[in-house]
Amino acid sequence: MTRRNLLVGAVLSVTAVVSYFAWPFFDWLVLVQIRAAMRAHESLPSVTIKPGQTVYCRMQECDYRFPLPDGVNVAAIDLVQGGADSIKGAIYVTTSNGGPMDWQAYAEVLRRHHFNVMPHYATEADPPWVGAPKRNHPTGYAIPFAAGGEDGGWVAVDTIDHTNKIAFSYFGDY
Repeated sequence: MTRRNLLVGAVLSVTAVVSYFAWPFFDWLVLVQIRAAMRAHESLPSVTIKPGQTVYCRMQECDYRFPLPDGVNVAAIDLVQGGADSIKGAIYVTTSNGGPMDWQAYAEVLRRHHFNVMPHYATEADPPWVGAPKRNHPTGYAIPFAAGGEDGGWVAVDTIDHTNKIAFSYFGDY
């Protein structure tokens, strides 16, 4: 083998290794930019309820989904705030009979969707990640639970009068 062949082989080997490790980053960067460009005309962030009781949060650079409890009706969606890769808001739900929701059953639904559920989340007001509280809680009050997803999303639940509040927040790492 000549020196030239060895040099060409070394350059091709280094190029192949660099491409192998750099391609996923390049691919991710291009896909995020394409998604952002495609969504530029939309009013984002936004929240919709998809069939099957899934909350679908759309942002410029990413999406976040979490399930609603079985057998609830959405009474209202609070003002949603956020940025290119973050969102925060609240959904108010009622049961068909107007009674309180079964929080333990909802916690189980979230666990099945890989959320880490923290029961009796102790707080004096709504968790800080869901924005300004709708009411002040007495000292020592604990909301039924808060749940964190592996992807950076949070869900916190509470009952206000006869309406159940499901507050949510997501912050992506883009």
